Amino acid sequence: MGSNNFCFLRGVWYIDKKLLQALDSFIVVEKQGEIIACAALFPFFEDKCGEVAAVAVSPEWRGRGQGDKLLDYIEKKASSLGLQMLFLLTTRTADWFVRRGFCECWIECIPEERRKRINMHRGTKYYMKKLLAADTTCAIYYDNSVRFNSL
Repeated sequence: MGSNNFCFLRGVWYIDKKLLQALDSFIVVEKQGEIIACAALFPFFEDKCGEVAAVAVSPEWRGRGQGDKLLDYIEKKASSLGLQMLFLLTTRTADWFVRRGFCECWIECIPEERRKRINMHRGTKYYMKKLLAADTTCAIYYDNSVRFNSL
């Protein structure tokens, strides 16, 4: 199948197994049937941490707190999974994450399994955030018209 995520064989599309597994890690925010934001949480259970990836908010919804709500949701989900830290790799949006409690870290702080797949030529920076212990008695309030979905 090569390095592509998709393969066309006898009129049928096959999706790479890794891509299908990654879909389970994505969270989407939907409003009136439209996806307005998404992000992924990839847990590294042995290291008790998780990667925040692919955070995106639709341009018309930026500046309305949707990214904050999504990140809050991811942090609570990570805590409920027993993760103690979150990390991320970014080339452009570091300031947004720093304002939300992430601190720059060394590449050695990233789990080895993930480090092996980093493209060292992109100028990527690495950030981490320590999570608070999961509080199962506290729920986040979201507008009833906004729905969070785990794919």
